[in-house]
Amino acid sequence: MGQSNMDIYTQLAEQLSMTGMPLTPALTDMVKQSFTPEQAQVAVHLTPWPVPLTTQTVESIARKSGLPVAQIEEALEQLVSKNLVFCRQQDDTPKEYGFHHAGFGFPQSFFWDGEQSDTAKKMTKLVVKYFNRDVTKEALGGTNT
Repeated sequence: MGQSNMDIYTQLAEQLSMTGMPLTPALTDMVKQSFTPEQAQVAVHLTPWPVPLTTQTVESIARKSGLPVAQIEEALEQLVSKNLVFCRQQDDTPKEYGFHHAGFGFPQSFFWDGEQSDTAKKMTKLVVKYFNRDVTKEALGGTNT
């Protein structure tokens, strides 16, 4: 891998911030906990905006990143199984992958399976740390409801 793990995690947190999640050190902490360096190296090549409408094929990511197709496929399928990205396929077209929207996606995906594992407990603490009053206001808007 050409760049340090810290750089790739920071870059991925910046990408995720474009989906509507405010960029904070706590977001980077969640990224570090959720993605392996290899998965992060692939995920930074997903187009972050507009979500969830923008998806990409493995081949388009390979062209953009220079990474081997097999490495990209493996990382994306792992991320789909962890609910960190989604996959869609229509009829006989190639699979396409993309980020979830921040309002229904990355931070919530840790809990979709209803697991009460050590990882889920650790992610709960990180999500609570991330979604403080200021982040929630920035992410969801400052309207009075």
